[in-house]
Amino acid sequence: MWRDMLAVSTATAALMIHTGAQGQDADSPNTSQGLENIIVTAEKRAETIQSVPVSVSAFDEASFERDQIFGVQDLHNAVPGLSVQRNPNSSNGASIFLRGIGQDNSTILDEVGVGIYLDGVYMGRNIGALLDLNNFERIEVLRGPQGTLYGRNTTGGAIKLISRRPDVDRFSFHGDVTVGSFDRLDVRGAANIPMGDGLAANISFISLTDDGYYRNEATGQHLNTKNVQALRGALSWTASDRLSVFLTVDYSVDRSSIQVGTQMLGTAPPDDEVPLFTGIFDSRPDVDDVNDFEGWGAALTLTYETGAGTLQSISAYRGFDYKINLDLAGAGFGLDLLRDTQQDQISQELQFTSDFSDRFSLVAGLYYFREEASEDLFLAVLPDIVFPSSPEQTSQSVAVYGQFEYVFTPWLTGIVGGRFTYDKKTVGRNAIFDGITASENWSRFTPKVGLSADWGPDRLIFVTYSQGYKAGVFQPFPTDPLTASAALEPETIDAIELGVKADWLERRLRTNIALFRNKFENIQLSLLSDGGAVESLSADLIVKGIEAEVTLIPVDGLRLYASGALMDSEFTAVPPMGVGTPRLGEGQKFTPDFTGRIGAEYTWDVRDDHELTLGVSYDWTGEQSHGYPAAITSQGGFGLLDARLAFNHRDGYWGIELAGENLADDIYWTYTSYLAGLTRFYQPGRTWSLRLKGAF
Repeated sequence: MWRDMLAVSTATAALMIHTGAQGQDADSPNTSQGLENIIVTAEKRAETIQSVPVSVSAFDEASFERDQIFGVQDLHNAVPGLSVQRNPNSSNGASIFLRGIGQDNSTILDEVGVGIYLDGVYMGRNIGALLDLNNFERIEVLRGPQGTLYGRNTTGGAIKLISRRPDVDRFSFHGDVTVGSFDRLDVRGAANIPMGDGLAANISFISLTDDGYYRNEATGQHLNTKNVQALRGALSWTASDRLSVFLTVDYSVDRSSIQVGTQMLGTAPPDDEVPLFTGIFDSRPDVDDVNDFEGWGAALTLTYETGAGTLQSISAYRGFDYKINLDLAGAGFGLDLLRDTQQDQISQELQFTSDFSDRFSLVAGLYYFREEASEDLFLAVLPDIVFPSSPEQTSQSVAVYGQFEYVFTPWLTGIVGGRFTYDKKTVGRNAIFDGITASENWSRFTPKVGLSADWGPDRLIFVTYSQGYKAGVFQPFPTDPLTASAALEPETIDAIELGVKADWLERRLRTNIALFRNKFENIQLSLLSDGGAVESLSADLIVKGIEAEVTLIPVDGLRLYASGALMDSEFTAVPPMGVGTPRLGEGQKFTPDFTGRIGAEYTWDVRDDHELTLGVSYDWTGEQSHGYPAAITSQGGFGLLDARLAFNHRDGYWGIELAGENLADDIYWTYTSYLAGLTRFYQPGRTWSLRLKGAF
């Protein structure tokens, strides 16, 4: 595998040298013929994506259209090394893995590995994290541990969602309606309302429904349906030349039907390829149709320009209420999951950024997070055998952080940063171990050092060493009083990264490459125990790889792009061998050796004010496992072909788009469970959609 990585690196370097010899450097601002240079806040200050010494992928509103990103789940394979799937236990729970780290369990006692930040606010749970997008300005995906500048538990990376700020200059409205396969009907809309004296507001709404692609073979009922509504509002006020206020509120409900998979006939070839019932989209769940999520949140951001720099305060509250029934086998026998979860969190961050001089800059801050969550969760193996888990947990986290940059020469900059974090958790048991309480606390300093060098206009090379940290966790399904009161040690990571960012040919060619090595200790794994319940155990893991993103505009109107990741993961220490534990030397789940995307898009001018766009892309996901040991849940590689045809008014007044996904009608699944026999969660075959959009 590493010979392949070396070959890719050599070929890319040769391409860079060749194009550099032929092209001219681009010192001028972006033109319509060149590649855009998106402004990001990956390091808590506004910088162009090509100048920030961090591996970050960014998507603006134009990218949402081009890459068909309408929700967090659509980021899957759009970012090298990123896997985003729906957790099979819910309709909106996120299972996110980035560079080999993530979390696919969703109890209140587990912690995520890839943090999601909504307007700077950390979302403490992966339940409700598969947000659908409307009225967002951009998304940033930071790859690798974010142990210095970001909230909590970002050992794998961070996904930042940034809302569109209200415009004080004019009233506007934009919206779209989409119809498609399985009686899909999506409606989105957003209005901007100026109010004068530096005050403006916007409000947006979403309604997403479809009839689902699974069915109950016994009753004919549609399963895996979608029924989501969400409302967001924002208020912006420029109070003075120095003070600005930004307030956001959101509310969402998800009453989709229960989510099911396909029970297979056996657990080994050839029976593991044969569905138990008629077809791969047939199921027979034996639980009531309950899948009810209600979530809400508010955030207040105050920004004050001092004489020495910018002071910002982010105060936030979020919460949700979630009830679900689930037949984990989808077969009317085996394991059923009944769940009632509540969560509330508050957070406060104070942040100071300053360029003290042309050579010295600083980002520093204080962070506080508190979460209260409770859960009634029952795993029913048979009517008379039930594993209850009804914990209540309070989590607190306090941190102080800082990052300094010093310009040694016009082309060389040094980076030094660190974060000190204190975490405390208190858990109380109310079911089988009723009355047991336990409390643990941990503290950790996570440093970062690095160098970045400008080796030409629009060309940057950087190297960093950083650490990440994730608080310890208590067992979701303890088997005895000792495990009910004991917590796993925190998860830690040591990461080394070398990155190269370069624009060529007057910004018509972009080649961004990163090599990394991540060493994890006490990585927190959700495993199937010998007793049949899910438990958390720790192991050590090494993940190394190379990522590349290449974009080329050979002629005006034509855009070619490719991205991919080669990764090698290996467990170097494992827990005592059990039914569902990884083996020494085995790879991490949801971490294929190779993932990639290639695509092309061409836009024709039609008359003076319209344009026609044809886009096509192909995604490849290499062989991977969905659990441990890998032999039981292994899935072969598969590719997905997508295309779209769009006719738009150049100024955005109206447009129509026809899109197709999985045009080759490939059969694939995104999750495998063997809690109750081998169950696969298949995804739809070929689908189509037609979208009408307008604005004024």
